[in-house]
Amino acid sequence: MAQQPVQGLEEQLDNDAIDDKLTHSLGYVSGKMTSHARFLNLEHGGGLVRLNLKKPTVVTDTPAGSTELLRIGSGKSHVGYHLAARLALHQYFTANGRPVLRFLMLDQPTQPYYPSDMAKARGRLEDLALDDDRVTVTRLFQLMHQVVAELSPGFQIIVSDHADLPHGWYQRSVRYNWRGGEKLIPATWLGTNPAP
Repeated sequence: MAQQPVQGLEEQLDNDAIDDKLTHSLGYVSGKMTSHARFLNLEHGGGLVRLNLKKPTVVTDTPAGSTELLRIGSGKSHVGYHLAARLALHQYFTANGRPVLRFLMLDQPTQPYYPSDMAKARGRLEDLALDDDRVTVTRLFQLMHQVVAELSPGFQIIVSDHADLPHGWYQRSVRYNWRGGEKLIPATWLGTNPAP
């Protein structure tokens, strides 16, 4: 009778089994990260994208060798790779019933793309229609939307951002729009005697 629990515990401690499980898990996550990086058209995203657990960091394989996230381009690339990694991890956790909170909170993932808004201030609206940054921002939100739809109802992404895309799928996803006097913390919550 006691032999079954002992055998189960021995299997959990088996280094080969642990290595196989880790290899499988990292392969699954890498496949998702690679797919996300390609969807987002990230710099060096054409190769295999994976996690390096020894560092820990995101790595992409290029014909010239492996490139770590710190050596990959700009803040735009960093946001894209971080999003790809986090979404892939949540896809893995959800698919395998892991005890991880089923939401992701992101604060202003479009921040590196705001310099293109200067064109709007100068009145060059024709530039905005073809703006690569606008296309990339749309793809960021499309990817988030697709992953949430795939994992629904077991996963949620909460994004606080200034972006306001005109697409129907995006507008249906907006829950609060803190503009025109509406704020995250309503003025009625603020006491008449704020703390010093």
